[in-house]
Amino acid sequence: MRTDPREPDRRLLALAERTDQAAFREISAFVLAADEKGDVAQIEFAQKVLVHSAKTFTQLLSMTFQAVAWNKEVLYDEETFQANYERVSKATARFTMVDETHLAQLLVDYPPSLLVLRCIAALSLDEISLLLKETGGIKLTKDQMREFELGRDIGRADAARWFEASKFLAKTITESISGSLLDLPNSVDKRLFKGRKDKADTREGWKSATALAESGVPYWRLLYQRYVGGFFRQAMDASSSVKGDILELAIARLLEAHGVSFYRTKAREKLPGWEQAPDFLLPSREQPTVAIEAKLAEDGGTARDKAARIERFCIEAREKGVFPVVVIDGKGFYRINDVTAPIVRNTRGETYTLKTLERILAIPQLAKAGRGSS
Repeated sequence: MRTDPREPDRRLLALAERTDQAAFREISAFVLAADEKGDVAQIEFAQKVLVHSAKTFTQLLSMTFQAVAWNKEVLYDEETFQANYERVSKATARFTMVDETHLAQLLVDYPPSLLVLRCIAALSLDEISLLLKETGGIKLTKDQMREFELGRDIGRADAARWFEASKFLAKTITESISGSLLDLPNSVDKRLFKGRKDKADTREGWKSATALAESGVPYWRLLYQRYVGGFFRQAMDASSSVKGDILELAIARLLEAHGVSFYRTKAREKLPGWEQAPDFLLPSREQPTVAIEAKLAEDGGTARDKAARIERFCIEAREKGVFPVVVIDGKGFYRINDVTAPIVRNTRGETYTLKTLERILAIPQLAKAGRGSS
């Protein structure tokens, strides 16, 4: 009985429908073998199977975008922000006492007032830092200003710098809200661009702010601001490192719960001999046999960049005789052809998600890494 020559192809395509780790490993091995052989037709078929498998892999991704990271070190909670606002509103008689002298004194007496005032002016700390430097020769970084804005204890030297900066801050804020500081250049087509002042609470300068403070804001205005300003955008930008912990904390908890020894690298830590420090080394930093890299991405562009980092990580780990394992998640990895497919290939199928995280315990190399206290 003759074997149908198309049978292996059908089997591989059926394999690409599966979500088990054995299927991902076999398909990646087939793709690597096809690349090495150099047969064009086989390479094209292997790529077709790989892309199909990567699409199947996306069934294992979680909707992590619903989790809004909240870095308490740099963000006010809602109640604290309200208390801040009420104090600033009272000190300015609902934004009617807003001359530069009065605002400068308010900033000196109560540095957290900067947050409310710059929110009205729609200025980021980065932008204020640049404006202070260019208009007043004052050098305050965004991180230094954040310390004042959060009401943290400061030394005498910093207090003196803040006192010096307060009058320039007040000038920057008042001129921004009046429109004289950051008005659009005459050469800009005003049909295509809006100025920072062109919003409900500053369209007519401080008069608009006072009107909204007294009468309240209609719900549709809140929704519109959310529409044009994004959903938790500032919180997400300020808490990106916290969001990444979704994966790393889950990995650490899993390893600890099963007595697997590991070393978790610190943020921006440099490891001797590693160009790119992995997130975890097992069983130890000094003598690793397994390395785990965790990548979260909520957009395709970021996922593509992380796919390139994963490729370099896998190459470097194997050169060192270390077994590479990758954990990815987030909607960015729904990008198939140039992101998830290459990741499955480059990891040789050792790609996991939050939903399949426990599977890493079955990796033979991980079991050999040893058990003990982490």
